[in-house]
Amino acid sequence: LDVSGSMAGGPINELNKGIEAFMTEILEDDIAQDAADISVVTFGTVVEIALKFDNIEKQVVPKFSAGGTTPMGAAVLKSLEILEERKKEYKEAGVDYFQPWLVLMTDGVPTDMQIIPSATKKTNNLINEKKLTLYSIGVGNNADMRQLSQFDLSKPPLKLDGLKFKEFFEWLSQS
Repeated sequence: LDVSGSMAGGPINELNKGIEAFMTEILEDDIAQDAADISVVTFGTVVEIALKFDNIEKQVVPKFSAGGTTPMGAAVLKSLEILEERKKEYKEAGVDYFQPWLVLMTDGVPTDMQIIPSATKKTNNLINEKKLTLYSIGVGNNADMRQLSQFDLSKPPLKLDGLKFKEFFEWLSQS
């Protein structure tokens, strides 16, 4: 999730409400509660794991604040790394799992263009091998939809209607 400076004010507030609604929806659904395994990686100057994989009932909904630049490529690579680690943990424990979904959400332009080619290559390889489903979401009028489209060449990125984070996360939880 993009938490760079351009998300300040209304956008970050709506993102916080959306994440809270998402976690609530998952907790209220007995099937989703057992099936969902959620982690959140943010990018705004630095890439941070804001929410580590764990039992959903133990997770605390993070509150995001906006600031900094947009290291999107580094965030995607970090997300793929922790997804692979989680899949390895499942394999070692003999637990069946669904292939992961990665939601990439930004309102801007990446500031780490030197890393973008390796991140887009890796996402596309995983998508082509049916090892990843990616949802690229552009927020607002300044989201670089052309750049977002490079992360999944098989389908175009989605454009979030206004700041309807809550509605998007509710749809995601039902999926």
